[in-house]
Amino acid sequence: MATSELDKIIQMVDSLSDEERQLLVEHIIDSIQPVSQDDYKEEVEFTEEEIAEMLTPEPMTGREIVEAGLTGGWADMGIEDSVEWLKQQRDQRRRRLKW
Repeated sequence: MATSELDKIIQMVDSLSDEERQLLVEHIIDSIQPVSQDDYKEEVEFTEEEIAEMLTPEPMTGREIVEAGLTGGWADMGIEDSVEWLKQQRDQRRRRLKW
């Protein structure tokens, strides 16, 4: 799921009432299927070389970096004061989680 889609969902969840959030949580919990041992296939053993290859990142080209949206900074996100923005995010999370 793209980050922007997830952001939209989070905004919608933020607008729900407490009762609606409770129903949403219950629905999510009900939709999660427990994993049984039968769901696991037999373990695969990897060599040290295979593990090293999997853990070695492949460098991205400039085009791939731009297409992935990995350019810019706080200002590009409309954030002028990163410390204040972080405080706002924490406050929103505390209100959401009722801490």
